[in-house]
Amino acid sequence: MNPQPTSIGSDNQKQESGSIGAPSINQEEEEFYPLAVLIEELRNEDVRFRLNSVQRLSTIALALGPEKTRGQLIPFLTDAIYDVEDVMVAIAEELGRFVPYVGGCAYAPCLINPLESLVLVEDANVREKAVQSMRLLAREHSDRDLREHIYPLVRRLATGDWFSSRASACGLFAVVYGRVDKAARLDILSLAQNFTTDDTPMVRRALAAVLGELALAMVGVPPVSDAAAAPSLVGTAGPSNAETEAAAAAEDFPLDRLSSTVNGQQNQSEIDSASIPTPTGQNSTDADLFIPIEETPEVIEARAQIVSSLVPTFNDLAYKDDQESVRLIALESVVPLVRALGPQLAEQHIVQGLQKILELKSWRSRCLLAKKLTSLQECLGPRVTKNCLVSLFFTLLADDIAEVRCATAAQITTFTRALLNGQTISNSNSMSGEKLDGVSTSLDAPVNNSSAMEGIIEGGVEPMEEVVTPKAFGFGDSEIETYIFQRLMPALAELNSDSNVHVKVKLGQAVLGLAPLLGRDLTVSHLLPIILNQLKDDSPDVRLGVIGNLELINNVVGVEEVASSLLPAIVELAKVPVWRVRLAVINQTPLLADQLGQAFFEARLMEHFLTWLADAAYAVREAAVANLTRLTSKFGSEWARNHFLDQITELCRNENYLQRMISLQCIISITPLIDAPTCKKVLLPTTLELEHDRVPNVRFKVAQALSKLGAATGVDEVMPCLLRLLKDTDSDVRFYAAESIESLTQVKTKSDSESSMNVTTEPAVVSTA
Repeated sequence: MNPQPTSIGSDNQKQESGSIGAPSINQEEEEFYPLAVLIEELRNEDVRFRLNSVQRLSTIALALGPEKTRGQLIPFLTDAIYDVEDVMVAIAEELGRFVPYVGGCAYAPCLINPLESLVLVEDANVREKAVQSMRLLAREHSDRDLREHIYPLVRRLATGDWFSSRASACGLFAVVYGRVDKAARLDILSLAQNFTTDDTPMVRRALAAVLGELALAMVGVPPVSDAAAAPSLVGTAGPSNAETEAAAAAEDFPLDRLSSTVNGQQNQSEIDSASIPTPTGQNSTDADLFIPIEETPEVIEARAQIVSSLVPTFNDLAYKDDQESVRLIALESVVPLVRALGPQLAEQHIVQGLQKILELKSWRSRCLLAKKLTSLQECLGPRVTKNCLVSLFFTLLADDIAEVRCATAAQITTFTRALLNGQTISNSNSMSGEKLDGVSTSLDAPVNNSSAMEGIIEGGVEPMEEVVTPKAFGFGDSEIETYIFQRLMPALAELNSDSNVHVKVKLGQAVLGLAPLLGRDLTVSHLLPIILNQLKDDSPDVRLGVIGNLELINNVVGVEEVASSLLPAIVELAKVPVWRVRLAVINQTPLLADQLGQAFFEARLMEHFLTWLADAAYAVREAAVANLTRLTSKFGSEWARNHFLDQITELCRNENYLQRMISLQCIISITPLIDAPTCKKVLLPTTLELEHDRVPNVRFKVAQALSKLGAATGVDEVMPCLLRLLKDTDSDVRFYAAESIESLTQVKTKSDSESSMNVTTEPAVVSTA
C-alpha cells in the first residue's frame, strides 16, 4: 500500500537532484539564473516569499524555455511540491495554465506527475484547485495522450486506498468519459457505481456532485465549467446550518424582471422537448449546457446506460444515503440528469422518485427541490408538469416547515409564468365565471369586447391592450382555470394567513409578480385584497416588500383602482412609527404623483411631505428633501412657491437645530430649480437670518446654501455674508465659507469672460448720416 502524502514543511523537501544542485550565481551560466532564484526563494522561511516565487513560475518558465522547463523546472516542482496550503494551492493553479510553457499540447503529459501529487494531499483546498487544473490539463491532451496518460491516472486515483484519491477521481470522470473507447467508458461507470457504497462520505459527496455532469457527458454534452464544479468535486461539501438555508430561502426574487412579459410563443414540439431550461444549479454557468440534445441512435443507447447505471446510483445517494449532505448534493444533479434522459425517461425514472423527498425528514431536501421546480418544469415539458409537478408544487407550498414554504413561494411567479407561456391572460376572456367591473368573465358566455372597454373607460381606467388567452405550455382554458382558481388562489389565501414573516414577504413578491400575468380583472378581484392585507401587516418587512414595488400593481390595475383601494392604506403607512416604512412610502410618492396627477397629489399627499421634513429620523428627512426636489422639477417653480416654501421658511425659525438644518438642505437642493426673483425674495432672506445661529453646523449649512443662492441671484448679494463667515470662530464654518467663495468667484469669472466675449463679437454700428 502506498503511503498517503501529507503536507509537510518545505524545509524537509529541499533535496536537490544532480541536474539542479545548489546553484551559485557566480558558477552557473546566466540561463540558469531564474531557476536558481526560484530555488533560493522556495527555501525562504517566510511563506510570503515562497508564495511570490510560485506566482512567478510562468515568468521563470518563459525565461528557461520549454526544454529546460520540462527537464528541470517540472521535476524540481514535483520533488519540492509539499509546502504550506497557500503555496500548494498556488502551484496547482499555475500548473493548470502551464501547457504553453512546456512546449504545447504534445508535451502536456509532463504536467501530470506534479498535479497527481497535489490531488492526493489531505487538504481540501489544495485538492480542489488541483482537480480543477487537472480538468483543464485533460482538455489540452490529444485523444491518444488522454487514453495513454489521463485515463490510467483516473483508474489509479479511483482504486487508491485514500479517500482523497477516490474523491479526486470523481472530478475527472466526465472529462475523460467522452474521449475514451466503449470498454473504458463501461469501466468508468463501474467505478462510479462502486463509489455509491464507499465507506467515506467525502467520496460519496464527490460522486453525487458529478452525476449530472457525467450523465450529460454520456449523451454528448461535454463539461462546460471546471471552476463551478471544482469546489464540490473533492468532497468538501458539508451540511449547511439552518440559518444559512433560511437566509437562502428568503433571497429576494428579481421583481424588476416582472414589469414586462415575454413575447412570442413556442410550438408544441419545442415545448415538449423542453430543451432550453433556465440555467440554475449545478453547471448552470454556461448557456451552452441548455442547447437541445438531438436524439440520435447514440443518444438513445447512452440514455439506456444512464437508466441502468446512473439512475440507481442517483436514487441511492439522493434518497437512501444516511448523510444529509450527500442527499442534498445528489439532488443538485437532478436537473442535468433529467435533461440528459429526456422528458419520457425522466418521468419514469426520476420524477416519480421525487415524491420520496416529501417523505424524508430532511426539510433541506424539500427546500432544494422547491428551488429546482421551475428548471424541472422547463426540462420536462407540459405533460409531465401537469401530471406530476403541479401537485408537487402545491404540496411543497403547504409544507409544515416555513423555509420550504418560503422557497416554494419564491417560485410562484416563475412557475406560473411558464404555465402561461409568459403572456397576460386576456381581460376579454377572463376565467373566473363572474362579473368583474362590468366585464363578463365566464368561459362559456360570449364577451362583448367593445362594451367591456367602454365600461372600463367610463370608470376612468385606460383600456389595456387585448391579449389572446395563452394556450401556454400545453394547457387549455379549462386547465388554466383549474390551476388558477382551484389551486393557486386558495394556496395564496392560505399563505396570506401564514405566521412566518419570511413566507409573507415572499408571498407579497409573488403577488406583485403575478399581477402583470393575470391581468387587471383577476388582480383586482383576487390579488388586491392580499396586497391590502400585507400593507396592514404587523411586520415592517412585509409592508416594505409591497411598498417598494407598487409600480407593478399600478401599471396593471390603473389609476382609479390605486386611488380608491391602495392609497388610503399607503397614507396610513405614512404615520407608522417604523422609519423604514415611512421612508419606503416617501420614495413611492413621486411615482404616485406622476400617476394620480398634481391636483390629487396636493389634496391627499402633500401634507405628509411637510410632516416628513420634521421627522425624527434623518433618513426620512433627507428622502423628503430629495423627493420634494423631484416634485419641484416636475411641477415647476410656481408650484413650490405656492405649496411649501412658506413652510421651509417656518422651519428655519424652529428651536430644534436639526429642523433649521433640514430647511437649509432643502434650500440647497431646490435653488437651481427656483426662478431668480423667488430665490432673492424668499430663499435668500431666510438663509441670511441664520448667519449668526448659535450652532456651527447650521452656520456652515448657511455657507453652503449661499453658494447655490449666489449663483442664482448674483454674487454681490451673498458675498458680504460669506466674508463674515470666513472669520467665524468655527473651523468648519470657515472651510465651507472659503469653499463657497471660491466657487462663486469661478462663476463670476466665467460670467465676466462670457460677457466680454459677447461685447467683442458684437458688430460695430456705423452711422450712415
